[in-house]
Parts: sequence; C-alpha cells; structure tokens
Amino acid sequence: MADTGALRPATHALLRVTTPDDDRVWICDVGFGFGPLEPYELVDSAGEFALGEWRYRLERRADQWVMFQFGRDGWIDRYTFTENPQFRIDYAVGNHFVSTSPRSPFTTRPFLQRFLPEVHYVLDDLTLITEYPDGTGTSRDLDPTELTKILGETFDIDLTETDAATLATTPWRRG
Repeated sequence: MADTGALRPATHALLRVTTPDDDRVWICDVGFGFGPLEPYELVDSAGEFALGEWRYRLERRADQWVMFQFGRDGWIDRYTFTENPQFRIDYAVGNHFVSTSPRSPFTTRPFLQRFLPEVHYVLDDLTLITEYPDGTGTSRDLDPTELTKILGETFDIDLTETDAATLATTPWRRG
C-alpha cells in the first residue's frame, strides 16, 4: 500500500482513550491486521516509535492522522484517521460493502492476517506472506490442498471436515 495521502472510507474503528490522571490521549486499535499490538499515544511529536520490535510512524496532516508501519517495502501507509467522533451507524455502509460486495477483497478470496510480537502472517488467496519486524519476509504460493493445514498451524483455525471440504471446492481459486 503506497502512501497516497487519500482519505479512505470509514470501515475500521479505533478507540480514543483519555487517561483521567494526566489527560494524555491514547489510540487503541485491537482489530487492525497489521497491528499495533498495544496502545500508542496520540501526540503531534510522536514521529517514529516502536511497539515491541515493530516500528511505526505517526504523522499529522491537517485534520487527519496517518499511521505508517515499517515493513519489507519500507514505510507503508497503513491507515488514516481523524479525531471526529464516530458512531456505529457511521460504519454501516462501509462494513456492508467490505462484507458483501463482489468488488471487496474480503469476499472474493481467502484473506487472513495474524499479527504476533515476532511475526506477521498474511494469507491472500493462495499466497502465504510472512513478515518480520526488521523488514524481512518471505512469500510462497500454496497448493490448495495445503490450506486446511496452514489455517490450523499458522492461523490457529481448525476447520471441521465439512468446512474443509467447502473450502476445497470454492470457486474463488485462481486459475
């Protein structure tokens, strides 16, 4: 994902937490596949910072913030956000699109992520990507027969025999 500077649709929620003792503001992002794994302070001077071994950079651009993560392609623009309050209804259309539209990457193929302190795994269709905090990584194409094993061993997802059979016969597979 290149640094486009473009505002993206609201499909992801962050929590803005203010500590009562010193009014510091923290961002908690428990649902983003690329981390971060712990809260980070929302300050103009944050610049580059580390959470565990993973490196991030936070920049303020006018009325929005941009979160970058260091990876195998250098600094990657992971997401943008504003400090404007949002409500559940604000995400309804975006969430409907990403979960139902044939143009959404999440409905046309398997797409999973598992972000751990020492490694980040991505399964994108039949490609397994492994990334490390130092920016190194590997990528390999899987045989469809490996999917059930990879889901169990790498992503800790154990499929029933019925679900495994359904996955093996789903027409999303590249030709």
